Amino acid sequence: MAMEVNEEKPVMEVKIEEALRSRIQHFKDNADSFTLERVRRLIEEDLELEKYALDVHKRFIKQILEK
Repeated sequence: MAMEVNEEKPVMEVKIEEALRSRIQHFKDNADSFTLERVRRLIEEDLELEKYALDVHKRFIKQILEK
């Protein structure tokens, strides 16, 4: 069972990165008004995930945005 979780995490991180990259211009255009929480909600919508599903990936998302 633990193997499945370890295998899924990198896949989710790849999906998150792709979704963030596709929205990069939107984030730049709205940089003065977006929050990390709002970014997660937008990416959840883009990936058709349940609300709060990406909260466990907060650090990862922040790291990607800081690049």
